Amino acid sequence: MLSEDWLKYIPQQWVGILALVMFFATLITHLIEKYPLIAKVLPLGTWWHDRVKRKRREYIAEDNEVIANLSNQVELLVKDMREMRDDLRCLRAWSVYDARWHHHAEVSSAECDYELPRHYDYFEFERIWRNDSLAAARLSFLEETLEGPT
Repeated sequence: MLSEDWLKYIPQQWVGILALVMFFATLITHLIEKYPLIAKVLPLGTWWHDRVKRKRREYIAEDNEVIANLSNQVELLVKDMREMRDDLRCLRAWSVYDARWHHHAEVSSAECDYELPRHYDYFEFERIWRNDSLAAARLSFLEETLEGPT
């Protein structure tokens, strides 16, 4: 049979017939999914209905898993933001202490022979600030160190 011979046997409305078959197949599958009574009447209807219910449960389980993972990620981000805010507050407190210390040191050394008080670097200050923020705030005024007033 030549490649063009088979076209003679196809009806001229083959596109319309194919469209109607697809439409009814889709309609029937949707009706089977929606109504168990129709699923019981049609062949393979119960199987199709149960398959759709099983797939729907699987989709819901997957969605719940994705939501749980996203919730965990959001919780981790919130925790990281809290830590960053805490670090930023500590850095701001240290920068106030450091600026006052340097100002006082420059003024005092310009006036006379002066022994500078102890200067805490950021990491020492952070340790003090995390243990007792009020003690760290007192360091900013340079009248006191952790050992007591100078």
